[in-house]
Amino acid sequence: MRVLDCMESGGITTVQEEDDLKLAAQILLWHGARHLPVLRNGRVVGVLTERDLLARQAALGKRAAGRLSVGEAMSKPPLLATTDEALSAAAQRMLENRVGCLPVVDHGALVGMLTRSDLLRAIAEPPELDAEASTVATHHHGM
Repeated sequence: MRVLDCMESGGITTVQEEDDLKLAAQILLWHGARHLPVLRNGRVVGVLTERDLLARQAALGKRAAGRLSVGEAMSKPPLLATTDEALSAAAQRMLENRVGCLPVVDHGALVGMLTRSDLLRAIAEPPELDAEASTVATHHHGM
């Protein structure tokens, strides 16, 4: 199985590295997200996580942290996956680096996110065996 077969795609919420943390925190809340890819000129330059945000708030206070830029708080450089990468290799890298997501790129452009939830879904839902089986199967997405 490849990363492309498992990842979230389309409608990925991102932030720019010059955005402030107050805005990023609001975006995380609005979208129920835990990770935001950080872009510069359309390229992924980092990932801002809930953990990054909370660490800055704990160290500086909520108000002062909110004035920081995303670029000052994000995890960088980002660990990335590619669409054609083996899912097992991407999952291994996530484990080794203790990260909950990998932005997925194709020719350098962000095309999706691979998250722990995607990995769990790939384990819980067996792949479709053939076209006939896919017309009978019912897929449940969400928990």
